Amino acid sequence: YFSKDYQNGFDQSAAILASDPDNFSARSWNYVFAHELGRTDVIDIAKKLLAAEKQTDAKLPYGVYPMIARDLNKAGMSDEAINVLHLGLNHYPDNLDMLKETAAALAALNRYADAADMLSQYVTKQKESDVTGTEYWTLSQYAVVAGQDTQDANLQGKYFEMSKDAAVKAEPKLAAKFKYLVRKRLGDIAQINKQDAVAAAEYMQAIKLLEDANAVNENTKDAQAMYRFAGIAAYNNKDYITAAQLLSKYQALNPEDTQINDILSKINK
Repeated sequence: YFSKDYQNGFDQSAAILASDPDNFSARSWNYVFAHELGRTDVIDIAKKLLAAEKQTDAKLPYGVYPMIARDLNKAGMSDEAINVLHLGLNHYPDNLDMLKETAAALAALNRYADAADMLSQYVTKQKESDVTGTEYWTLSQYAVVAGQDTQDANLQGKYFEMSKDAAVKAEPKLAAKFKYLVRKRLGDIAQINKQDAVAAAEYMQAIKLLEDANAVNENTKDAQAMYRFAGIAAYNNKDYITAAQLLSKYQALNPEDTQINDILSKINK
């Protein structure tokens, strides 16, 4: 497996099963190799493995459950995929890696609220110093999508707060060129909540971080969105100097925006 000789591994495990069909270890590896090979019969192999697990009262390695769930989801069997994830959690309720793997698999199923809740459990069961910036940021990503996906005001508030909290905790752990994302996230959530003044202030901080890291050219889409929003906010507040600075930077990235070109023409008269 670690040498990535998946075909040889599949052939060997299949040969063992041909003579010893009750060999649970061989059946487990047979599925794993089938998964890595992307075989068309991977679902049948997975179902046989799950049936064998049930019959023998054994349990698979924790990482195999999310693997099966992803294969089932690709085959359009999302309900079955969720059931497999719950099966794995029942076997490994306190396994941190299982929580993290399950969260990623739930996100792949577009179950972002469940993914956020699961990754939140993973995070809270560790010391804050042991959680990486990427893990906090991933939690923020899951939670902000969960908030956008629901029409329930209480749930939206829950997931937006979860997203903001995780983003702020991620900030000191992120590389300099990624730190702007935290302030942008806070600005985005404020904008969704129609708190435009808060959003503009957060974007101004994000812009400074982005420019200080010399990362504008790597993130032009984000830069454009923030220059435009904060620039228009400054213009509406009659802060024409700030508006001109921000919108000129936006114009350099997107010279075809007629609304911004008109605003700059008015400022420069």
